[in-house]
Amino acid sequence: MATKKKQPTPSPEIVRQRTPDFANRYANYSHLQGSLWDLRMAFGQAEGDPKLVPIHTNITMPWPQAKVLAYFLQLHVAGYESDNGRIKIPAGIIPRVSEKSLFHNLYQQFIADNPEAAAAATTATAEPTPSKSE
Repeated sequence: MATKKKQPTPSPEIVRQRTPDFANRYANYSHLQGSLWDLRMAFGQAEGDPKLVPIHTNITMPWPQAKVLAYFLQLHVAGYESDNGRIKIPAGIIPRVSEKSLFHNLYQQFIADNPEAAAAATTATAEPTPSKSE
């Protein structure tokens, strides 16, 4: 006897409504900080002094939502690149990751996909360091 596969339940339509304090912001700088519970993303706009970036917005979300966001960001970047060509990352933006790091394979894949980003990569290392106290 054949078993019937359960059909996925369609998601209800989500109505998006802006709050009274809604604001559009531009950011050309972001910084991430993780904790056991969630991911905090700080956004700012670098202007002039490369050592001073005014941060104007923090967004904090739980890890499952951060993973969903990462998926949708990948879709949007892929769509943009499909229409406009590969996005080139300026040299020196992506810090090197130690070969001993758990993240080294991700770094290597990123550099393989974006070779211009490695041209003058900094000697500093980029390691996510989740805070245990948040």
